[in-house]
Amino acid sequence: MLVTGAVYSIDKVILFGDPVIYFQTGYVADGVKAYFDSSSKSQLTDIKQGQTIRVLGTCGGRSWLGYTTLNDCTIVN
Repeated sequence: MLVTGAVYSIDKVILFGDPVIYFQTGYVADGVKAYFDSSSKSQLTDIKQGQTIRVLGTCGGRSWLGYTTLNDCTIVN
């Protein structure tokens, strides 16, 4: 799945320390969470909040909080 959008925030998965990027939509509990593995950290060093990026990943469904999850993501130019 390919998603293009503005970065709402960049964080780490609490248990594993792997990076995750949040794309926010109109509602607080809506949006997309793009999960990256630790080897992708170098791709994310220059990404800033509000920047529009394209992310390619495997759809993991919708979480109980309302976010659509993307797994094994990479940044696409």
